[in-house]
Amino acid sequence: MDPRTADIPVASSLKYTFALIGIYLLIVLKLGPALMSNRKPFEIKRILQIYNILQIVGNLYLLYQCFLYYLYHPKFRWTCFNTAKTDYSVETMEFLTPTILGYWLKFFDFLDTIFFVLRKKWNQVSFLHVYHHAITFFAACMYVKYGFASHFTMVPFCNCFVHVVMYSYYLAASLDLKIDFLPWKRSVTQIQILQFLFLLVHTMAAIADNWCGLSMLLLTVFFLQDIFMLAMFGNFYYRTYLANRRKIENNMKKIKET
Repeated sequence: MDPRTADIPVASSLKYTFALIGIYLLIVLKLGPALMSNRKPFEIKRILQIYNILQIVGNLYLLYQCFLYYLYHPKFRWTCFNTAKTDYSVETMEFLTPTILGYWLKFFDFLDTIFFVLRKKWNQVSFLHVYHHAITFFAACMYVKYGFASHFTMVPFCNCFVHVVMYSYYLAASLDLKIDFLPWKRSVTQIQILQFLFLLVHTMAAIADNWCGLSMLLLTVFFLQDIFMLAMFGNFYYRTYLANRRKIENNMKKIKET
């Protein structure tokens, strides 16, 4: 436990974090579907647009904070970065604000799934979607407790960038513009995959030469998690964009042959 973040309410507690994840899973997997079983989907387009704007603003702010306090920290190195638990310098403690906001922004992300349930978009409430939201929120707590102002700050830094792109796409797609958004949607998934590839390399660099004294257990957990997420997003990309394309091409070929 990092003493510099030990007094942060809720965010520094695994007990409260697990409780919030449990409530989220109960709502989106049990209570929500039961509530919506005999109801028509809610029309919440305007709410979603406001939500997307808030997400863009929130992630942009955190991206700026990470850029300012992480990349410009005096001890920052791409290959390995760590600060001592006794380091209460101004430069290091600047991480507190984005750390707290980042945790609650990940909690705010749970609304993604709740909105899918209210709109009865059951295909969107997939294992990948629910697991990704739950594990990201748990990772935010782990960062508060064990990864504060360290190499692991690259995770929220990349995540905020991806979310700015993703929610910008969602907002644009909701405006009924005369644009084919399929290539954009595909690009968002590609960016997500590239994110995990980069984080995998970034974590491997610290494992290969852990000169800054990071927790090898935490590095290993993040490394394995990156591989798992990369595999799941890669599988999603293949099934959604490559397998379907081949199926359409094969059907067109059969039509031409008949």
